Amino acid sequence: MSALPQDAIKNADVPVVVDHLLSQTCDLGADPVAFYLQHGLECRLNPTPWFVTDWYAWQNPDWTTFAAPYLHYLDKGRFEGRDPSPFVDIPRYRDVSGVSPGAIYDLILAGHRSIALGVYGGRADLTRCQQNFRDGIQIVAHQTTPPVHPKKALVVLQAGREALSHTWFDNENREWDLLVNYYDAAGHQPGLGDYVFFQKGTKFTAMWLLWNRFRNILSQYEHVIFLDDDVETTCDGLNRLFRTCRTHDLDLAQMALTSASSCNWTELFAQSGHAGPRNVSAVEIMMPVFSKSALRNVAPTFDKSVSGFGLDLAWGKIVSDAGGKIAVLDDVLATHARPVDQTGGAYYSYLRRHMINAKSELWTLLEDYDADRNLISF
Repeated sequence: MSALPQDAIKNADVPVVVDHLLSQTCDLGADPVAFYLQHGLECRLNPTPWFVTDWYAWQNPDWTTFAAPYLHYLDKGRFEGRDPSPFVDIPRYRDVSGVSPGAIYDLILAGHRSIALGVYGGRADLTRCQQNFRDGIQIVAHQTTPPVHPKKALVVLQAGREALSHTWFDNENREWDLLVNYYDAAGHQPGLGDYVFFQKGTKFTAMWLLWNRFRNILSQYEHVIFLDDDVETTCDGLNRLFRTCRTHDLDLAQMALTSASSCNWTELFAQSGHAGPRNVSAVEIMMPVFSKSALRNVAPTFDKSVSGFGLDLAWGKIVSDAGGKIAVLDDVLATHARPVDQTGGAYYSYLRRHMINAKSELWTLLEDYDADRNLISF
């Protein structure tokens, strides 16, 4: 960016909490507001406790049409209902209060803020909400007797009423055992699964509970995949997935996505003409495959995200730092069948009702593990 025009500084109505700026650096010069607008992004300074400059610039790349990310937010972003911070959930504030988005930031600055309104005071509030969520769930073990002849790999299915397991479950030809966790008991299919559990939380609270209470089941397998119930694939595809993971000693992997899939990471879509594993920096949370050692290494993250946001990038960093191999398999395909709707979708509405801010989980995981913000194919 070029130098900030002086008239942009002079004419801007910019709410800044100077004491908050001073707590981050004492070198603000004679005009703290001008210094922040000029250097806030590069110095990772925040003008108030409820605007995170670095995060806002990352989430809103169109800020560059303005002289600074904060000016973009004040003049445009807040009126469009964009979040000023990963710890502020504007849609929840709007839904609970009925206030128009353009007025919410001023109300927050004036002290009208609470967890119930979607405003975390910081990490402590996030941790409290996560703990409250976990305290409200339990896991019921319905079937835990291991198969007489256990296989080398395990599929863990998070299942509801419309699980697509019929596209890939083949009891006669499968080369893996199956653990089913029902987050909706109405989806129960008698006879499906070598192990069966019921847990009404999220996929990630299920992973946390299974690891903490039934680790003996998960840890006996060479590779484990945690599969969403809206993934379409085949029994042969899962067989080949696990064979490839064993052959190439993969620690974190996934099947490549068909063009009909819903996914934010274009690097995970199948690349025609490519055979064998393709190295990537992380995989999607919809169907990650872990080796035994990788599962052990990432397990400490299972209680750090109720939503799953941020876990994919954190897992990639953890596995990579441990010297593990990460890949997507272009010749083994799957389709993520349901669209992702982070604003009005049932899953995200469910999280908001329980006061879980997925974006704050993402941001704290990125900071805690110094993880890359993007998934890379190389």
